[in-house]
Amino acid sequence: MLNHHLQIISCTQYRSRYTTTQTKITMPPKRANTSWYKPKTARRELSNVEKGMIIAFFYSFQTISTVAQLVGRPWSTVRNFLARACERGSIQNAPRAGRPTLLSRRDKCTIVRAAKNDRSMTRLELRNRYAPHVSIRTIDRVLREANIRKWLAQKRPKLKDQHAKARLAWALERKDSTIDDFRGILYSDECTVRKSADPRRVWVFRTPQEKWKVNCIQPRAKANEVGLMVWACFWGKRRGPLVSIREARVDRHV
Repeated sequence: MLNHHLQIISCTQYRSRYTTTQTKITMPPKRANTSWYKPKTARRELSNVEKGMIIAFFYSFQTISTVAQLVGRPWSTVRNFLARACERGSIQNAPRAGRPTLLSRRDKCTIVRAAKNDRSMTRLELRNRYAPHVSIRTIDRVLREANIRKWLAQKRPKLKDQHAKARLAWALERKDSTIDDFRGILYSDECTVRKSADPRRVWVFRTPQEKWKVNCIQPRAKANEVGLMVWACFWGKRRGPLVSIREARVDRHV
């Protein structure tokens, strides 16, 4: 099938139209200052879909400029691809030069799976357990390819199942409410500033979409430490006073 498509290109016709012999091409002078210059397109390989489009369009139009405009690639890219396809008899890319990758596809999947299973693991621990023969930068590169980075775990109250169900039911009951409906509700909450609280934060492996997953947050449990509690409220665009509470035990009814 591949050879049939390559025959359609008509390599003989291509060489007669787009290859020149004994022709000296004069290159334009170099720019005096090229620090401002940026290429119009990023360097990236042609996909199999683009290769098939180039072959089909060249068979139909027989003009490289038209094919380049339809595919959205530079004229030189299209011309070089057609030349290589005729010479090699294949549209596959040649093997790259340089050192091969140290991690196989299976190793990369193992690293990504381990980061998701134990999100609080450090990069050093992840490297030592699953790929001790590579550097930490290689581990970071593999995780970035999977859109995984180290993020600070978001602090949220440690809720029980019945509390989470009650909050979800409250939200579902008001999912169709308007802004005016919420402006008439008074919201209040209390906050405690504790002495000698642990300021350390937890870092977890996650993607940007996994920000609020249960295993990606840092639960905040209640503690019997020395501290001061304050209470405040707001409704609409108005704010209530900030009240300090010195009682030993405080609930939602204050």
